[in-house]
Amino acid sequence: MVVEPDTEVPFSAADETGLMHYRARIASINAQGEVIDLRPPAFGDPVKNGGTLTGLTAPSGELVSHAGTRTAAIPANTDWAVPRYEVGSKKLQVFLAGVPCFPGDDPAKDQFREVGQPGSMSTAIQWHDEIPTDYDIHVRVK
Repeated sequence: MVVEPDTEVPFSAADETGLMHYRARIASINAQGEVIDLRPPAFGDPVKNGGTLTGLTAPSGELVSHAGTRTAAIPANTDWAVPRYEVGSKKLQVFLAGVPCFPGDDPAKDQFREVGQPGSMSTAIQWHDEIPTDYDIHVRVK
């Protein structure tokens, strides 16, 4: 179960069948969106934490920046804040004036680049071109 910070969760509880469930904190997510493994190391494991946690990804998110609501154009090649996503996961969808945009490093065919190393969590993209204030921008994380 994933819960928001500071959510009260009982130490243990029985489900409808009488099976007891116990609370254990195995991971946290830091401000950069990285999953921090809190499990103790396995016997003989030289890694401080328990290892890589799989199946944990950024939550779904959505951002809409309507035309005419930004006070200035978005400069090219500068970080622009978006909902948290995993770099390179193909879960980030970006639309400019309703047209799908593609990530990549080639400004001739790609509209933006994802900021960060593949597999890391990020909250920014960089547009290859300046984006004027009169364009709608819609960003979605699947």
